[in-house]
Amino acid sequence: MASSSGTAQLGEPPVHDSEPASQLLVDATSPFTILHASPAWCRLTGYTAAMAVGRPIAFLHGPLTCSETLTALGVAMQYGKPLRVMLVSYTANGEPYLNCVDSR
Repeated sequence: MASSSGTAQLGEPPVHDSEPASQLLVDATSPFTILHASPAWCRLTGYTAAMAVGRPIAFLHGPLTCSETLTALGVAMQYGKPLRVMLVSYTANGEPYLNCVDSR
């Protein structure tokens, strides 16, 4: 989910405070399949829900995505531990953006 600070970084799409939260619901077990994509997330990333739902989250990763952060997130999800990380993800047109990821 992109930051709503209004300051774009790493090609982050602009987010306006009046927009609903951009969210993905992901299965907590590997391969972390996307279960739901909010309309706000679709607008931010350029993906449609049909393009994302049912796919492993890994399709959003790219060269700037930190593998150590992914490992920590996977462990947190495996053990049901809360963790919030900032992760570089990629839009449908290949632009990197900062993604705030919460595991619960």
